[in-house]
Amino acid sequence: MDNNFDTIIIGSGLGGLLCANTLAMEGHKVLVLEKNNQIGGNLQVFARNGVIFDTGVHYIGGLNKGHNLNHILSYHGIMNRLELEEMDPNGFDIISFQGNPVKYPWAQGYEAFENSLVSQFPKEREGIRKYIDKMKWSCLQFPFYNLRNEEVKPTEEVLTLNAKDFIDSCTENETLRAVLAGNNFLYAGDAKKTPFYVHALICNSYIKCSHKIKGGGSQIAQLLAKSIRRLGGTIKRYSEVNKINTLDGKVTGVSTADGKNYLAPNVISNAHPLSTYNWVDGGVRNATLQRIKLTPNSIASFSVHLVLTPNKIKYLKHNIYHFTQPDVWHTNEYTEDSWPKAIMVSCPSKKKSEEFASGLSILVYMNNEDVEEWANTFNTVATPTFRGESYEEFKKQKAAKILDRLYEVLPEVKDNTEHIYTSSPLSHRDYIGSPDGSMYGIQNDCNSPLSSMFKPSTRVKGLYLTGQNLNLHGILGVSISALKTCGEIIGLDYLVKKVKSVDGSSPIL
Repeated sequence: MDNNFDTIIIGSGLGGLLCANTLAMEGHKVLVLEKNNQIGGNLQVFARNGVIFDTGVHYIGGLNKGHNLNHILSYHGIMNRLELEEMDPNGFDIISFQGNPVKYPWAQGYEAFENSLVSQFPKEREGIRKYIDKMKWSCLQFPFYNLRNEEVKPTEEVLTLNAKDFIDSCTENETLRAVLAGNNFLYAGDAKKTPFYVHALICNSYIKCSHKIKGGGSQIAQLLAKSIRRLGGTIKRYSEVNKINTLDGKVTGVSTADGKNYLAPNVISNAHPLSTYNWVDGGVRNATLQRIKLTPNSIASFSVHLVLTPNKIKYLKHNIYHFTQPDVWHTNEYTEDSWPKAIMVSCPSKKKSEEFASGLSILVYMNNEDVEEWANTFNTVATPTFRGESYEEFKKQKAAKILDRLYEVLPEVKDNTEHIYTSSPLSHRDYIGSPDGSMYGIQNDCNSPLSSMFKPSTRVKGLYLTGQNLNLHGILGVSISALKTCGEIIGLDYLVKKVKSVDGSSPIL
């Protein structure tokens, strides 16, 4: 095998695959190095008892014709090949609270979204409109979010506006406040830190349209991988990078844990910036490392995956966000007794539309400190290790508490579950490489917005960053980051024009 390439991409998460495919379409000879058995990062799926579960992508927004993500995936040639399932237009997300029998849906489309909320909060139309108007305005402050490469930077007003503070200013009604922020699992909302623009950019895409990917998010990874290989690119699994080689401040290639060396003048890292800089041969400036070390990551998570008794539980075309109290902003602060304060429930999409669900996934916040006892263990399919009986007992106890919370909203599940599987922050850390098992990497902070933003280019010539740690996480955020990263290499104006020139369509299956 020829070990000389134009660009090497570290990590086959969505950002890495999009960068590889973009550059391959431009004639670059690309190599993607993935440490795990399965490509895709947070797009990975796993199967248990015939049920396919997503690890990170439970639903996706912005896919209708004319929407930003539709343009990007159409440019990559995969939009019309995705098998999609439209979520419930009358309520793709349902917000609920312990002791309150009322369910509060988020409807698709801003008009339906407004009318649905007003029907439940008839005296709050003015506040709901204020919230919607600010959402739309915030999205317009980021030209690249709308695929416009303009030299316009968001103002301090935009970057420092606190999400909780603004939402609270829209209404005095505590329940409505909670409903408007009720899906903040999507960005690991923090009462003191989360900027409103993060809430707006992410939630806007789901309100416009929400879909599940039939058979799981790995469909995106597989389609991109097929395109990369068709264009002459190479993807190597079980290839863990442990050094980025440089000479006179310029990238020369990478080395892997199995002793192999690959040469390239460009290296794009889809890994966390801290991991990336630690790999650089000869190191980087201490100030750079210190900045990253002092930038907090978002909270980690614990998941329970249920295999259900066939033909018993109705299939859900919506997600459920269920809270023990209307204070949805402090569910990341808990005690042993109060945990979990909130759960997110999603139903894995299947290839065939059926009336009944085959499985459920339940996601909750968990601090990395809760699994500190087993921090020195490492377990993946590629390097299997048993963490010990104490770890298994820990997961069993946590799963029981999560299921008690689940039964508050779906009591019928209790007697119709055949198998229970769990994953902890350690699982996410080991498979994705996210420090501390963080859900979304670096935490955006409205108090110090620039400290949590990273440019794709670095001080090491030829070394670039991509992925969820640059500006915004999620499918859309990572896709936009990949555009910016590739734009550093082949020209951003040129690339944006090519993406926008594609007339994409979004079949709703």
